[in-house]
Amino acid sequence: MNRTLSKKLHEKVTAHVRKTKRRSARIPRDEELIELKSKITKRDKQIDKLEKMLNVQKGTLVDAITLGILPPIKAPPFPLQHVSKLSRGPDALSIHTPKKNVLVLDFIEGNWTSKVGEPGMTQSQREIKRLLIEGEIWVRLWHHYQDGTKEWFWKKLSKRRIK
Repeated sequence: MNRTLSKKLHEKVTAHVRKTKRRSARIPRDEELIELKSKITKRDKQIDKLEKMLNVQKGTLVDAITLGILPPIKAPPFPLQHVSKLSRGPDALSIHTPKKNVLVLDFIEGNWTSKVGEPGMTQSQREIKRLLIEGEIWVRLWHHYQDGTKEWFWKKLSKRRIK
């Protein structure tokens, strides 16, 4: 077999490249451990992110039940017919009249936890609870309207202070 110089050179370069590739494919043990630790850290972060998403979804489900959008799994001790979502403090407020001359305001806080037992409350929720137990409560009914003069008014229809 008569090989030319260029073919010999090509074969040697190709063999050298293959040999180099095989060597670089072998990763030293320390680098393998570092790579595995990195993958584990990334997976742990993914798991944490997914768990947070799941908690948010379950909290949304609790809120939907609280607001009467979904049927309750356990019946509440008050009607869920007149429930309003609140932007501060508790999640919602149920307003109803169980008997003549009685107005009931039921504040609702819906929470979810993966742990056994009652979930904790936020600082804002604890403050509302404290005010309802110990604080002075003012209940007022306002009428906000525009008359034929195109002017807007606020009129206090009733008020009550509970100490």
